[in-house]
Amino acid sequence: MNIFQKFWSALFGSGAPTGQLQYQYVNGQLVLSKYDANSYINDGYLTNGQIYAVISWIIRKASVVPWYVYEVVDENAYKQYKAVSSDAMTPAALMTAQILHAKALKPIDDKNNYLQKLLDKPNETMSFSELVQFMVGFRLILGESFLYKTDGVGGVPLEIYPLHPQDIELVLGKSYLAVDGYVWTGGNTRQSLTKEQVRHSKYFNPIHASDGNNLRGLSPLAAMLRLAQESNEYALQSIKQAQNSGPAHLISSAASSVNQMGYEEGVGLKEALKSKWREASKEPFVTSSAIDVHQLGLSPADLKMIDGRLFTLRSFCDGYGVPSEIFNDPTNKTYANKNEAKRAAILDAVEPELAALRDIINSFVPAAKGKKYVIDYDITMLPEMQQDQKAMAEALQLQPYATWREKRSVMKWGEDPRAEYRDILDDYMIPSGLTPSRMIGLGDNIPNDGSIV
Repeated sequence: MNIFQKFWSALFGSGAPTGQLQYQYVNGQLVLSKYDANSYINDGYLTNGQIYAVISWIIRKASVVPWYVYEVVDENAYKQYKAVSSDAMTPAALMTAQILHAKALKPIDDKNNYLQKLLDKPNETMSFSELVQFMVGFRLILGESFLYKTDGVGGVPLEIYPLHPQDIELVLGKSYLAVDGYVWTGGNTRQSLTKEQVRHSKYFNPIHASDGNNLRGLSPLAAMLRLAQESNEYALQSIKQAQNSGPAHLISSAASSVNQMGYEEGVGLKEALKSKWREASKEPFVTSSAIDVHQLGLSPADLKMIDGRLFTLRSFCDGYGVPSEIFNDPTNKTYANKNEAKRAAILDAVEPELAALRDIINSFVPAAKGKKYVIDYDITMLPEMQQDQKAMAEALQLQPYATWREKRSVMKWGEDPRAEYRDILDDYMIPSGLTPSRMIGLGDNIPNDGSIV
């Protein structure tokens, strides 16, 4: 067992994240006082139901996507495929990516392949689906994720572990923007890790700093924390009004009353009402005093809390590239149906996270002569991505630059086991009945000496 595994329980302990209080009261108002990892976690993901809903939806979808091991058979097509699939895609781009994928990669069914072993069990404590949740979740909440590997013979990764970004310090290099290594703090232990052992996946960070924070990923919540505060305020006000059965009220003597309520009488009435309130009795309140009741503050309807919460929900969805109609936004109906909205969210929000994880894991694969193996995911297996097979087949029919083997791969039909058809399936099928424009009008006088091509 390596030293990293000895401190695993410290790294992924069950205790809640601790830190300084992230909120403070100034003149009776709740104010965000700090922007750091604990703020994004405690005041965002763990506190705000809207933020949790958006991020957890992306994490959940990403974690159920299947992964496979492939051999790269066409390096140029593989580069093109990665370029197409490295960011949000349109349905048309997805089809192009699938064709390039079929051209560039050959599936490998070998249980002894070291990459297949990583997919089956990336480390002693978690499944690959759980690893995806850690890596994608950290990037979405904190703007960065770290992956650590233990080496086998020839630099082959034996195990891979996600690291808590809060426990990682960067060791700055002498050259501009260079990182020479990392320091991991787990429990009471500080462990130095080399840059060959760790991969750092992060979002763009425009902050200028000399302490290395400019080399950390920028959390999407950094730009949305004030929105989170606004959303949390709506929730707190709703709770307060629910506890008080509505806005606060002021009770005074009625203007028409001859005898105005004295101080002691007012205190007695207040205590009697509080006692009755605690009993949650359905019986009416009875008093011989002539009183008036004045509402202090506005009701949730008057404050337009529902409209405000819809606004913050849409803002969070915009920040993460997910349509708000997925979360039952009653007025946002951009897409024809909910399934189409989910498909767009998978292409815009889930796909880029999986591509980032794919690239950092494959960067651990040592260079070797001969065969090159990589892992990749298949988002087309998600229920929302099961497009109409007839429409897909018709679209592929119009693409003569793809072989029938590649088209079978796109349609997930697999390899044809009959050896006599393999050469035919790897050939290009040229549509017949097409005439070059220079040959129009020649009729039967078409020369056969090759002068017209």
